[in-house]
Amino acid sequence: MLQSGTITLGSSTYDSSTTSYGVVLTKQNRAGTVLWSKFIDGDGDDMLMPGVSSCLAIADGQLFLVMLSYSSSLTVDTVTESKIGTLDSYLYGFDTDDGDLTYHRHFGKSGSVSQVLSISSSGNTVYWSGLLQDDSLPGSSASCSLGCASYGAIDASTGTDLWSYRWGGGSSAAYAITAGQNQDLYLSGIYQSTGVDIGTGSTFDSPTLASSFLEKVSIVDGSPVWIRKVTGTTDLTESTSVRADDNGNVYFSMLTDEPSLDFEGSGSSHTVTSDGGVIASYDSDGNFRWVTDPPRSYIPIQIAYDSKYQKLLLADYSANSTSMPFMHELDPADGTVLSSTEAVPVSVGSGALQGTGIALDPSNSSFVISAVFTGSIEINGTTYTTSAGNQTVLFEWK
Repeated sequence: MLQSGTITLGSSTYDSSTTSYGVVLTKQNRAGTVLWSKFIDGDGDDMLMPGVSSCLAIADGQLFLVMLSYSSSLTVDTVTESKIGTLDSYLYGFDTDDGDLTYHRHFGKSGSVSQVLSISSSGNTVYWSGLLQDDSLPGSSASCSLGCASYGAIDASTGTDLWSYRWGGGSSAAYAITAGQNQDLYLSGIYQSTGVDIGTGSTFDSPTLASSFLEKVSIVDGSPVWIRKVTGTTDLTESTSVRADDNGNVYFSMLTDEPSLDFEGSGSSHTVTSDGGVIASYDSDGNFRWVTDPPRSYIPIQIAYDSKYQKLLLADYSANSTSMPFMHELDPADGTVLSSTEAVPVSVGSGALQGTGIALDPSNSSFVISAVFTGSIEINGTTYTTSAGNQTVLFEWK
């Protein structure tokens, strides 16, 4: 996102100073050369959802981007679409070679909020999830007046909607979605209500401000296979990222203000020892495996699974006066933290860093973390300094 300023990518300069936010999409090679770029900016705030599992996916030679918009209309290449509801979502596909627009889908309903927050892909299928105030989608009979956890599938090669599903009752949202290697499809997010109905004929309650969930659904039609709940006693629990490994095990991260959490099926409560970040795992049948707190983790942003080295990688949004952990390696077998990479301000108060995303490149066994930082920070003995304000940077490890 570009906030109230300008950015130059190659020969193009983009300006979002007339609005608060615009969305920048760019393809660059490893040398940092800009191959193509896009700028999406209307007359209102146009933004990605920070902290959500993933707003990008690749399928059928296309790069898909999902975003939120308050603008009265948006134009991308030759396609202009006008806002329908209070807050709309847009799903765009771009040719990975030249950046040309190949697909567009508009989510909106008059007087309502439509938040498509995350996408994932498998083969030629793109899966989306979020919060929609739309009772017309298949699924449970619960009202979506405050928002339903909603999700669906699209054929990337034809643009055809394959299926969609929703459940709710009160306020619910599917913040994250991931397609596993074993044709498994998982969601995580929040629910906040009594009498929540996922369409299986039974209901459950959120005992606190909001509770987290992990759900396995059918990759064929989206119908629920199983759901596991994470509850506290007094405050917020919010899951924003989910990933599956090659064996069908699934991992999801949470932000919580709770002193202890109950993970359905675990048989005991978990005492939260860090500053609010928790990551847990279940197997493909919904059996609890483990839960852990990465050290000084404030908001665990994204999870990636490295199949070659059998590790979990966690990008972290963290703030601390002396150090800011922003990447953790975990053992997927039991959640043991193997290492944590920290950013250290050159002088106290001189720098701040927030990890915002993580991606693996299986071709050379490297991974890249995107981060926003300001000032001067030191990472593994190297000092990095921004030239002006908050800047987005990429860090690559092997």
